[in-house]
Amino acid sequence: MEKTSSTDKKFISFILNYMCDNKAKEMRILLEDMTKYMQTLEPKCEPNLFRKQYGNLKACFKLPAINNVFFLDANLIKFQAEDKMKKCKDEGIISEADYKKYLQALDIYWTHQLSVTKSLDRLFYTSDAAD
Repeated sequence: MEKTSSTDKKFISFILNYMCDNKAKEMRILLEDMTKYMQTLEPKCEPNLFRKQYGNLKACFKLPAINNVFFLDANLIKFQAEDKMKKCKDEGIISEADYKKYLQALDIYWTHQLSVTKSLDRLFYTSDAAD
């Protein structure tokens, strides 16, 4: 994995925490929505200074260090696969606390997905459908 600086780690933690706290059911966020949120923060706060250093938020996700944890799928910020996230924790790219938060959000995501699937099953596969 790409070497990750302390400023990279702080930015990763900021994005991870925001997504886990606000987008756990989706485990992704539109780049535009993340940018809008960051624009509500103090202009000189660390995440904004990091973003501005690269010109815009999209450019940050082209950095190899950031791509250890996230990737862009068109205009969606998404987490890397679960095994890669564990490797990031094992290599100290994300903290133990951030990894636990990620796992809790992942549990919310899968619970939500199961709920949606069950709702669809009830909608399309009721006992009346057998008649």
